[in-house]
Amino acid sequence: MCPSCVSVLVFKLPLAIMGFDSGILQSPKSPTWELKPEYNPSPRDRTYKQVYPALWQSDSVV
Repeated sequence: MCPSCVSVLVFKLPLAIMGFDSGILQSPKSPTWELKPEYNPSPRDRTYKQVYPALWQSDSVV
């Protein structure tokens, strides 16, 4: 990896902080949302019925 490249994964930390600070995210498993077809999920993401904060962090399901 080149020294000037930045991973897009570093954006997950600020999103998590903003989510908990605003009160939207309450815990690693709460809240949960259904992954609806109109969100146009990737084939891999379609395997998830519901998504939650810990899953977003571990599997990059957004």
